[in-house]
Amino acid sequence: MLGAEATLESALSGEDISTPAALHRLEREMNEAIGSDLKSALEKSQAAGADILELGQRLEWRYPRLWARLKNKWMQVYGKEVRFKVKTDIRVTHMEGGA
Repeated sequence: MLGAEATLESALSGEDISTPAALHRLEREMNEAIGSDLKSALEKSQAAGADILELGQRLEWRYPRLWARLKNKWMQVYGKEVRFKVKTDIRVTHMEGGA
C-alpha cells in the first residue's frame, strides 16, 4: 500500500479541477499512473535480481524458520514466485491559488 497526500500547484490541461468530480477523476488517474509505474519498477527489479524492498531481510526478521528454507534460493524465489499487488491511495488535500 502506497499512500500520499498531494498539494496541487497547477493544472496544465486547462481543465477546471475545482469541482469534486474533476478532482476525484484526477486522483483516480494519479493512482492508476503511479500504481502502474510502481508495479513496473518492482517487476524490473525481479528481472534484474535486485530485492530493492529488502523483502528477504523482512522475511528473516519476521519469519526466521521460513527464511531458513528460502535463503539459499531467495533470488530465484523473488524473481519467479513473488507477486506484487500494488494499491495506491493518493489524495489531493490542498490546492494552491493557480490550480
